[in-house]
Amino acid sequence: MTEKAENDRKNQSETNGFKFAVTLLAAFGTVSYTAYNYLQHTAVDIYWYVFLCGIISVTLILVGGLLSYILVKGFAMEVTASGRKEMLEGRASKIYLASFTVFVRLLVYILSLFVLVFMKITSSVLVVALLLVFLLFLVSYVLFLKEKFEFPKIDIIIVACLCVVAMAILLLPFPLLLNSPLQGHVTVDMDSICYKDGAPIPVLIQVTGPNTKLSINLSKESDHNLTLIDSIKLELEHNETQMAYKNRNSVLPGNLSGNALGEGKYSVFINTTNLTTGYYEIKSVRPEYTKSYGVKGFYLLDNS
Repeated sequence: MTEKAENDRKNQSETNGFKFAVTLLAAFGTVSYTAYNYLQHTAVDIYWYVFLCGIISVTLILVGGLLSYILVKGFAMEVTASGRKEMLEGRASKIYLASFTVFVRLLVYILSLFVLVFMKITSSVLVVALLLVFLLFLVSYVLFLKEKFEFPKIDIIIVACLCVVAMAILLLPFPLLLNSPLQGHVTVDMDSICYKDGAPIPVLIQVTGPNTKLSINLSKESDHNLTLIDSIKLELEHNETQMAYKNRNSVLPGNLSGNALGEGKYSVFINTTNLTTGYYEIKSVRPEYTKSYGVKGFYLLDNS
């Protein structure tokens, strides 16, 4: 093979890698938007929500690596000096390879943790086995670094510690994603804003995103302040033996009752028999995601 043919093959390979990186970023963007849109309209199990956030956080690492690769690669295309061009292309190749390597190892780690949590595995043997698998991946990655980047004099323990620290830092987006707009919404729906006392008031609540236990609070306005009147907690699934868990700190317990209907829907009724006329608010919040809640105000009129 002539030198010209070898250079053409190398350039073609690098161009294909560049196109693949751009295509992969576009695919990630499409999938991410689809996942976001799905969580905004659908209630999902908390385990699947945490798993999805873990996958997205790991994917963001690969996205960051691919963006760095495209940036360095694009800069190398504009450089005319052969020495500097070769240096930039070499760095771009290392970034490209390291990004996929870290992504695969972190993905295996996330999948292992999810298996433990989702399947509620308590067997010490399996836990140890999964930890050993992670350690084997870590050792293989350390050996890869020593060979690829020619670090023969660096102690393997130091490299391993640096890898663990780096992976911990790279997973920082995970807790941020848990409390991001991915968590969906809590919507409270009522037929009207004015009701007459003595008649029960139906309330429909829709949860999207992570579906956890739901707290329902009923408050009354007094002297420009809201005072908690009653509070209950609803379970995820329809409960035929107990409508709700009442809050012992409620001022007037028994005014709220409700149950889960499935697929993130909850039905709540407000008993107005013991309530006086005035302005009220009903608030629905997931205990684990207090920043996302639904609230509705209504006015109770005298029936006479």
